[in-house]
Amino acid sequence: MHIAPDPPQDGFRGSTHNMVQLMVRGGTDSDGQELYIGRGRYKVRRPPLVIFGANFGIYHQNGMHPGTYRHDGNGTLTISWGGDSITLNNFELLFASPSSLQWIRLEERFLLNKTDGFEPITGGYESDNRPLYVIQGFHQDGVYCGKIREKSIGYLPYNGDEVMINKYNVLVGYKAPHTLKGGRFKTMNEVGTYKTLKPGNTYSRSIPILTSSSTPPRVAVWLDNIDISNTNSCWRIQSYVDNISQGDFCAHLDTWSTSLLYNAGLSWMQIESTDPNFLCGVVHHKGETTQRVSFDWCYEQPPLVFIALCSFDLGKCPRISIKADNIDCSGFELKAKKWQDTIIYGFHMTWIAFPANSEVIQYGAFTADTKAIGSATFSPAFERPPTVLAGFTKFDLHKDNIRLNVDVENVSHIGMDWKISTWAGSKINSVDVNYIAFV
Repeated sequence: MHIAPDPPQDGFRGSTHNMVQLMVRGGTDSDGQELYIGRGRYKVRRPPLVIFGANFGIYHQNGMHPGTYRHDGNGTLTISWGGDSITLNNFELLFASPSSLQWIRLEERFLLNKTDGFEPITGGYESDNRPLYVIQGFHQDGVYCGKIREKSIGYLPYNGDEVMINKYNVLVGYKAPHTLKGGRFKTMNEVGTYKTLKPGNTYSRSIPILTSSSTPPRVAVWLDNIDISNTNSCWRIQSYVDNISQGDFCAHLDTWSTSLLYNAGLSWMQIESTDPNFLCGVVHHKGETTQRVSFDWCYEQPPLVFIALCSFDLGKCPRISIKADNIDCSGFELKAKKWQDTIIYGFHMTWIAFPANSEVIQYGAFTADTKAIGSATFSPAFERPPTVLAGFTKFDLHKDNIRLNVDVENVSHIGMDWKISTWAGSKINSVDVNYIAFV
């Protein structure tokens, strides 16, 4: 078992040690109580043998199993085995400095070559001595400690049952964290080429990326530049990615039906697949309603949630507003709004969730109406100038072609300037923008 060297107590120790400050947290119960990592031996009693009229109880050794310890409980450890959760009175707890360990996010069957050079913590072993590694998993509004072996999915103890999970975090020795990356992609049509464009036109481009992971990253995209026709009082555009690999992905900017896409742009953000602090997704929504968006994980505290439009299909007048509201540890509410005679046939929204106390990323917003320029301050300041990407969450425009662009410039470690622009006679009543800044 690898435990990075920090005080001599590092490792699994007897549960009589009363060092809560060094006990390794493994999760949070559904009532908010902290949970810790432990392990215990489990023996199964087989039916007795009768020899010369005497009964002999036979115990079968079934290994050492990682599990969940609740400090305010009855002083027992809960492990999973054979479809059940088992309570043990004799067990060990994991003690270590928090800076010596971290979690990485994985899915499906566990393979050592998926850990990208991180060394997983061995928490026990099966009866045949195959190692068991320490994991945490989300179940029923809580995050619980469990086990996994190579070529298997994860197992958690919960309420008398052994719960199988295929999305989980693996406990590993600390290594420098992944670096977030991002950029922008814009089409480059000149005005003279507009006459050759056809309705329903599409654009795509391969975007090169670098990743230290053995698996393709997650890539989130959203709109930051729009130049589309008003065709029969309809406006249609979508941005998305596909064919994501470790070396590149394909970015798309499309329209459909009778709409004409002159130019467009998107922002993209690369998130390593093994980084458990960041969750992201795309939500499809129709009309002016409220929709619950659930995470496939549970944060210890409500995270920050960045949202931006990545596609829309609007009629009569281009007016739409989206908002992430009632954010809690397991999700948020998406609220969509229109006004006057606008019709929302549908839209897609990209969301990215991350810890509110993160030192590597910040989130903010700004609004433009009569004044389309401004500045923003980072709090706290970054150690170096961050990458800043922005996207639309609201626009109220005149019934014309949609011509809209957002830019950030003069980015330093303490702040930036921003600008929202239109052109060729298009008019803005108001525009709201979210931005995300990261190093």
